[in-house]
Amino acid sequence: MKCKQCGCKFSPNDFDGIDDEFNEAFPCCPDCQEGNRLEKESCEYCDQPATHETPDGYFCDDHYDEYAEHISGRVE
Repeated sequence: MKCKQCGCKFSPNDFDGIDDEFNEAFPCCPDCQEGNRLEKESCEYCDQPATHETPDGYFCDDHYDEYAEHISGRVE
């Protein structure tokens, strides 16, 4: 199957093992589908566009780095 957005070939099985569901109405590869979600979101801590999606919310690059340090237990 071809991604409606980028045109790459993918399979609905590519969604197995990731926290996302295949969208039959607008079939996109996992990367484009995530990008479509991110483009509608802003960072949990500032008004910058979100660039990362986590179980705890959406983050910009700067706040994602802080989030990643915090969850890894390396907070100084």
